Amino acid sequence: MNTTATPINRIPSIDALRGLLILLVVVGHVLQFSSPDYDSNLAFRLIYSFHMPLFIFISGYVSSNDSKTPWLTLKKRFLSLVIPFFAWLPLTFLWMNYSQGESTISISDFIFQVIKSPDAGGLWFLWVLFLLNFLIIICRIISKIHTLTIALAFYCLLNMIALLYPSSNILGFKLVCWHFLFFIMGTAWRKYHASLQPSNGTMLISGLAFLMLFPIWQRVGNSSLELFFSDSPNIILLIVNRIYNYVTAYAAIFALLGLFGIYFDKFKPNFLVLRFFGSITLEIYATHIYFISWGISLTSQFINYPLLRTTVIFLVALTGAVFTQAAIKRIDLISLIFFGKKPLINPGYKLQPYPQAQLQDVFNRVLLKSTKRK
Repeated sequence: MNTTATPINRIPSIDALRGLLILLVVVGHVLQFSSPDYDSNLAFRLIYSFHMPLFIFISGYVSSNDSKTPWLTLKKRFLSLVIPFFAWLPLTFLWMNYSQGESTISISDFIFQVIKSPDAGGLWFLWVLFLLNFLIIICRIISKIHTLTIALAFYCLLNMIALLYPSSNILGFKLVCWHFLFFIMGTAWRKYHASLQPSNGTMLISGLAFLMLFPIWQRVGNSSLELFFSDSPNIILLIVNRIYNYVTAYAAIFALLGLFGIYFDKFKPNFLVLRFFGSITLEIYATHIYFISWGISLTSQFINYPLLRTTVIFLVALTGAVFTQAAIKRIDLISLIFFGKKPLINPGYKLQPYPQAQLQDVFNRVLLKSTKRK
């Protein structure tokens, strides 16, 4: 897989993979909000069995190449992850509170809910990713040579604590425990492997393993494996289920990395749209959810076919997110606060050499024309 950085320090193949993953995030949320029995949906289980672990794996892979000092890196991550996390909380509160036309939760209850479990109201991925970066930075400060060994020790310690308090997710603790190993492995893969692409044999074995494993994967609770450990203590069942979930996720990760390695360089122009979406993953992640409920209301009256309804809601959410982020990026300060970065475009909307900026220019020109008409 090509990992040569572009002039604006982006890796095209990783952007394409991120683009696919953010589309899966949108599809997963559409299924989750539009179906009362989404956990039994095979497509939902397939997506959720690996998409966030692969996002974290890629984040570890990319962050391991950061040459800045630890504290500068931490400052950068704080600005790009923590500030947007808190910036979106008020909007999320308003959306949760008034999307149904009436107040449903107080501000104090909402704040307590986010502290108790960031995934219950906030953009948890941003918060958890910052904590993972923070842990790795601490490990590097302790020892640059043995960073990964220390990180694995931290991982074991955190999960030993998690086994004692399996239901606690205060400040995202449980999410950190689960995702930290993927971040560590992404960092290790960058350090010890020549390219992002695994061998063809690894890809094939991983793909076959994933196809066999994911059908019994469960997002909550234990998988069907509990039938074989019904007489075992709960802690044994938790450990077995955790190992099973890791194996399932890693099987998907290496299978997908292998497929991208084979097809990306051969058909690079065909990945243009995915690369664009991959360059605005945070933007889509933060904004698409607001359009899903609107898409559900729009389709509930006249579309009875589940697949068609899901497709329409997905397109509504994705289109709304793309145009919303383009509008927000017209003001640098707002873009920095909500997305943790300035836009790739310049004020004159001159086409940039990189595909993401080219497509971003298209959306800005559409917005500019609509503004002039008004």
